[in-house]
Amino acid sequence: MAPTIQSPRVSARALIIEEDALLVSCYRDDRGPWYVTPGGGQRRGETLHQCLVREVREEANAEIRIGRLRWVREFISARYPDSTLDPSFHQIEMIFECSLADAAALRLGDSPDPGQTGLRWLALSDLADVRFYPQEAARILLGEIDDRPYLGDVG
Repeated sequence: MAPTIQSPRVSARALIIEEDALLVSCYRDDRGPWYVTPGGGQRRGETLHQCLVREVREEANAEIRIGRLRWVREFISARYPDSTLDPSFHQIEMIFECSLADAAALRLGDSPDPGQTGLRWLALSDLADVRFYPQEAARILLGEIDDRPYLGDVG
């Protein structure tokens, strides 16, 4: 019997910055809090934009306006010894610049991700002091490295 080949998971994420703060989804594990931009996995038959609208609505109760594709990031869990994800996990993330249609409605959505503990406006200046993923995006936003469209396989 031939081994099962699993395709990489495709994900869409929203980069929402207002007043020098980044909207993040909050999580916690045995090492403490960590943060990512809102978004998640694409469903079969769903465009990336449809995925992003749905995911932000589920996680943040928010409607968004989608802008340009800012970054593409890969994450291959087996290459990161401290990853808590299955070593076979491989995700490709499309990170879009977005804005909120109505910031007043912002709250933890009705269908948050398992383990999601909340939402937070994280000051860009604090990105270096917290566990934010992808770390390369934080370094670009902080001006530490040059911007580029493909971030690579980064934690």
